[in-house]
Amino acid sequence: MNIDIERCTVGAEHHAVMARALYASLGCSGDFTSWFKAQVKRCGLLEGEDYREVFMKKNGNPRGGRPGANYALTLDAAKHIALVSSSPKGRAYRAHLIAAERELLLRVFRRNADELADLDRRLAAAERAEAESFARASRGASVLSRRRAEKPRLQGEVNTIRSQLQLLLQLE
Repeated sequence: MNIDIERCTVGAEHHAVMARALYASLGCSGDFTSWFKAQVKRCGLLEGEDYREVFMKKNGNPRGGRPGANYALTLDAAKHIALVSSSPKGRAYRAHLIAAERELLLRVFRRNADELADLDRRLAAAERAEAESFARASRGASVLSRRRAEKPRLQGEVNTIRSQLQLLLQLE
């Protein structure tokens, strides 16, 4: 399921998938130009933003005249076309992209969960240190003020990661 990604500017992106390569990779048959126009309409793609026309330099038109046309698609547009394709390879791409997205979300979730656990440990340590500092207030105010300053920062980090985890849990 590999499609070459080429350096080509389309809209704000600097990498693109060539529509003819996607067409062949999806195992489509029939006229390429008709297929591409149907995909543009079906997916609501915008010229200049989602794709742009490019002309094939290699093996131009053997009968002379205008060289064959190809289209550079943004990565998102290529994914969109692959996701809505009804061909067997399109369904395989769709399953692959869904699995890849699920894996990415799990990685982010695990990383955030590990980060949250670490911050919870640090916050608990800061709270213990603060309690000890109150008990030993006679030792000086500098330790106490550092602990007091660290606690809100740690609590803010914990709350931020908890809210990110909640968003991830809602996506599943």
